[in-house]
Amino acid sequence: MRVFPIRMLLAMLFCVNLAFSATPYAAADRSPENLQQILLAYDEEFLSSFRIHLKASIPYGDPQPGHFIGDLELTGKTGERFLKLTPAEFGKFIYYHSEDPLSHDDTGNLFVSRDVGQYIALDVNKGIVRYDNEKVAVNSEGQVVSSVRQTPRIEKYAANANDPGNLFFRYILPLGRGYSQLITHVDSVSTGPGGLMSVRGRGFLFSPDAGRWELEIDTERQYLVRKAVFTQDGGIEPVFVSESEGYYDSDVALGQKGTFGLRHYSISVSLIDYARAFDEALRTEVLGKVGLTPPEAWIMDFNLVDSDGVPLVIESAPVPKEASLEHLVEPIEVELESPIEKGKHETINGATDEKKGRVSESDTESLEGQLDRKRSPYVPMLGLGVGILVVVVAVVWLRRRIADRPKA
Repeated sequence: MRVFPIRMLLAMLFCVNLAFSATPYAAADRSPENLQQILLAYDEEFLSSFRIHLKASIPYGDPQPGHFIGDLELTGKTGERFLKLTPAEFGKFIYYHSEDPLSHDDTGNLFVSRDVGQYIALDVNKGIVRYDNEKVAVNSEGQVVSSVRQTPRIEKYAANANDPGNLFFRYILPLGRGYSQLITHVDSVSTGPGGLMSVRGRGFLFSPDAGRWELEIDTERQYLVRKAVFTQDGGIEPVFVSESEGYYDSDVALGQKGTFGLRHYSISVSLIDYARAFDEALRTEVLGKVGLTPPEAWIMDFNLVDSDGVPLVIESAPVPKEASLEHLVEPIEVELESPIEKGKHETINGATDEKKGRVSESDTESLEGQLDRKRSPYVPMLGLGVGILVVVVAVVWLRRRIADRPKA
């Protein structure tokens, strides 16, 4: 007896269903209870194996006065996802005067930090994000007159943490996929002309803050999400709006282009290529990039935070040869004593109001300094005693030499 693969059986069921209805799912199946499962099924099918090439227009600078064109490669399979972002072209910078005197040099040029690379690795155990930045000086004409490459920053998170998920899926949502993980409950469903479905429900947007979702779903294009609006509870204006346009005909349908829009931050995405495959070479490259250790990179570990939510920071202390990076967390069981500047977590670029501390290089004590403070106070006293003993021995030896010298 021949056994059919599960994907072949699903395809046969899909064709039978299609023969009896205008869309893959009959109207009776479009209930609030079933819709969430339908979205989840399409998302899981897409994320089980994919390789995507995108172009995106991405803001940079603070408060995002410029944009650059980014070249993105994404790949994944069940349980693993990887992203590589490389700037392809920087647009002209919009110069402005900052009230902070440290933001300008002596000639008035403005200092701005911008991304020159980003790598993301997600799996069932962790999330890791690497940022490559450079500090540039921009003149009043919007021209970059100098640039200095910064030490890469690597952020470590627990599995399913909000920030790395946000950074990855902001390029998937504009293509109409990935919403099932954000919706916890569907309240109402209504279908209009052309198979366009209006959906209202509840959920989150990569933060603990719950809110209301409003979706427009194209039931004739494998339930692509064409428009999504999220409003946090207690708010009037939406904090997120995303739209997808066009249609990329493939095994799992995708939008051809789309937008990911927050209140003061907007990304435009265009799909260049999609394949139902996993890119092993990209996985190897990304894992190599996020695997750096000090002093080649400085680490922010959000798995280890103090009572104020400030993560462990390892800036420039070299990793002991006999220890792995995990062994370096032990000294941080002691409460941090250095002054800390707290503020919004910038990696989400304003996606939520959730606050996480940021630690600047000037405000943070290096790991080596923390270890110095933990050394025994008797070590300096011992060194002083040894020094005195050496001096006494030297004096005694010198006196004996003088006493033994032949007399004239």
